[in-house]
Amino acid sequence: DKKTEPGIKCKEILGLSNLTSAVMLGIGKLGVVVAENMDFSKQGFKLIGAFDIDEKVIGTTVAGVTVQDLAELEAFCKEHRPKAAFMCVPSSAAAELADRLIDLGVIGFWNFSHHDIRIEHPEVAVENVHFGDTLMRLSYKIKNS
Repeated sequence: DKKTEPGIKCKEILGLSNLTSAVMLGIGKLGVVVAENMDFSKQGFKLIGAFDIDEKVIGTTVAGVTVQDLAELEAFCKEHRPKAAFMCVPSSAAAELADRLIDLGVIGFWNFSHHDIRIEHPEVAVENVHFGDTLMRLSYKIKNS
């Protein structure tokens, strides 16, 4: 009987053993900070594409990936089949982009927009990130400790 390396079972349970391909939408200030400061592979993801509508960032590189025009999203997703999307887009664009991505096979969203993505597909996972909520929790903890 071979001994298993510590943590292997945990990695399997969390889905970290096989990296999930992901695209990032919105390469503004927040998108760059998220892309450049997250070690996606340690969290179970591989960033394979980045998209924006701003001509100033299209063609630049973020986290080792060349930023493409959002108009190329469908063709890219059909070819590379990402399973997750990291959304750093304005709230006005979040819901429509999520719907487009679901139609292209994306089943997981890490949403930083100021709009909660609510999806009716039971097979689609969404994590809506709220910086304001965590800041309020910190304020509460400081004042009540």
